[in-house]
Amino acid sequence: MKTGFFNKTRVIIICAVVIVIAAVVCLFVFGDSTKRKKMELENELKTLGKDFYENFYYDLVVRDNGIQTITKYKTVGIKISLDNISRYKEENVEKVSKFVNPKTKKECNKGDTRAVIYPKEPYGKTDYTIEVELACGFEESK
Repeated sequence: MKTGFFNKTRVIIICAVVIVIAAVVCLFVFGDSTKRKKMELENELKTLGKDFYENFYYDLVVRDNGIQTITKYKTVGIKISLDNISRYKEENVEKVSKFVNPKTKKECNKGDTRAVIYPKEPYGKTDYTIEVELACGFEESK
């Protein structure tokens, strides 16, 4: 009789563990879509900012004004707005149009949403750190 009890208990424990694991997996897969969208937009903005800086801005500034000009921005950063990014390349217009808050369905502010490039020594084309500022109302829509 005790063997049957232990088997039932074991089955119940296994089922409970499976349910908990399934719940955790569902939370990760179907979790907060707003947070996931915010992270996607941050990553996309970093990619767009990187492209703008490395393939347009850096060459233009260094060619016309020398490397010293880039060094001036090491602490304040070079702010590249979504608006400027969309005008830089035709293909960016579609990418920028995807900067929308999924909860409110409002577009991000194209002037205040920006990549900020901080050049660092030795001030080559890829010597920088990048931060992003999203003005998409994510804080307001919680």
